[in-house]
Amino acid sequence: MKEFDNMISEWKNQTIPASANKANDIANLARKRLKDTQRKHVATIVVLGTTLLILTAFAIYTGGKSSLFVAGIGLMIAALGVRIAVEWWSSVHLKKLNIREDSSNYLKKLTGFYQTRKKIHGMFTVITFGLYVAGFGMLLPLFKASLSYGFFTYIIVSGILIFGILIYYIRKKINEELRNLTLTLNDLSSISESFGD
Repeated sequence: MKEFDNMISEWKNQTIPASANKANDIANLARKRLKDTQRKHVATIVVLGTTLLILTAFAIYTGGKSSLFVAGIGLMIAALGVRIAVEWWSSVHLKKLNIREDSSNYLKKLTGFYQTRKKIHGMFTVITFGLYVAGFGMLLPLFKASLSYGFFTYIIVSGILIFGILIYYIRKKINEELRNLTLTLNDLSSISESFGD
């Protein structure tokens, strides 16, 4: 009986084969990347939501009697609102992905999510950003008529700089997210192939 207990004890203490360890490491890394993507969705929603609140407060504070003002600020608010809704939808969709599901179904759903994010980051982002900039542009004649030449020039220069920085930052974050999703897909695919699932 003691031999049997020793055999059971040795069996329990044996090391897990390297391939199983590697698969666990890759799966944990994939989970970490997906959680990181989820956090970035939330951060984006918070930043865009704050900007939306500021624009809305500005619109209410100024009273917006001009139809050009209402159209310009409305376009900016609408572009932000639509983008927030899309980010929220993506966040909900990502949360619904169940990593414990069988790997082939999970990979199909993750690939679908990845393809959707690529579409969002393509023309959709360009259009919403363009609408936001167009709304800002619609406000410029009003700023010119109501502000001093110096302050109006400051708004033009700072607006161009801010939009340039935003383009760089948005592009960088999009590339980061897509690279992160690609690595996650590749890692999970390698696990699936190694186990023949």
